[in-house]
Amino acid sequence: MSFKIFDSVQVSCHIVFTTAYDEFAIKAFELISIDFLLKSITKKNIEKSINKYQSNKKLHSVSYLKLIQDLKMISSKSDYKERFPVNEGGGLIIFDAKGICYFYKEKHTYIVVKNGDRYPVNFTLGQLKKFLDPTGFYRINRQFFVNINAISRINLWFKRKLKLQLIPEFEGDVFVSREKASNFKHWIDK
Repeated sequence: MSFKIFDSVQVSCHIVFTTAYDEFAIKAFELISIDFLLKSITKKNIEKSINKYQSNKKLHSVSYLKLIQDLKMISSKSDYKERFPVNEGGGLIIFDAKGICYFYKEKHTYIVVKNGDRYPVNFTLGQLKKFLDPTGFYRINRQFFVNINAISRINLWFKRKLKLQLIPEFEGDVFVSREKASNFKHWIDK
């Protein structure tokens, strides 16, 4: 029996090995074999191998489908916050994370929403990194996390910096730090 072919060819189907020499049985089962038949082969042996294959196929197809479903469910769940409750006038206002335009740090960390209102939040920017989905938010410098949808224009600036125009507008200049500019360009190009 020649096993050398398996060194150069990737076989993805199940195999039933047949031979007159039983010393090859262990090697056969190390590969993808579902059965090993010694000569002389009977109809009963072949039927047994076919039944074994069909049983194995049913078992694996069910488990693969379950595995795919489980992976989809796990990937659809995330550890990122979907909502941010903020204190306002003795109550709470809840903002959907996707509707937040940006977070910035002055004395406190603030959340800015589409209409331009800002609210203090009890998170540092370091904590926000764990809470924000990186496909939608990017930390452009030490003071800002921006939502991709809040960026209206990117201007090239001196010393390879990028200057952002945000919606709603921020009172001062908003720069992507020189160190982050390359990664930021890659992020917006996804």
